[in-house]
Amino acid sequence: MGQLASDDFTRADSTGLGANWASAPAAEQWDVSSNQARNTHTNGPFYGRYVGVSAPADQYAKLRMKAFTADFGTGPAVRMASSQQTCYYVRCNTANSGLYKLINSVETQIGSNFAAVAVNDIVELWAQGTTLTVLVNGASVLTQTDSAISSGDFGAYGMTYVASTIAWDDWYGGDFTTPSPPSDSLNVVIGEAQIGGRIF
Repeated sequence: MGQLASDDFTRADSTGLGANWASAPAAEQWDVSSNQARNTHTNGPFYGRYVGVSAPADQYAKLRMKAFTADFGTGPAVRMASSQQTCYYVRCNTANSGLYKLINSVETQIGSNFAAVAVNDIVELWAQGTTLTVLVNGASVLTQTDSAISSGDFGAYGMTYVASTIAWDDWYGGDFTTPSPPSDSLNVVIGEAQIGGRIF
């Protein structure tokens, strides 16, 4: 897996998420609030596509859950269309979570619900061909197949009618072929320092 894009929203509060993000017709945009992506107003759905890079057909999106309720939720989205509200997405709230297909604003659940998540859980959605996989904190919780949507952008989706009830942070989007960037961390190996693959 390779990371192609990321955003931690560590910047001033703003209407919209910035130049690298876009929405879709009849959908609301997410805003930056307190260094998170949040719905600062009502009238969902909230539809955020990352457009800073071109997303491949096989892609993933992941994010850190920050705020949600029993009635309203959010989660990562993949293969998001620009001309209408069409995508695959995960909706997580405090009651349960599920995988959904949105086709021109018409929602259909794919598979069964899985357990509710907690604040700061990392939720991922993978799309590889017709296989869709949901992961929570690195563990697979649901795998389904669907062929309705074959390409689009990666991002996040959420639904609420109450301001400031859903939020997420630490967003990543990527593919399954690009090598991940090398780590810059210092590794200690049996009393020796290993830096950039070289032992000193």
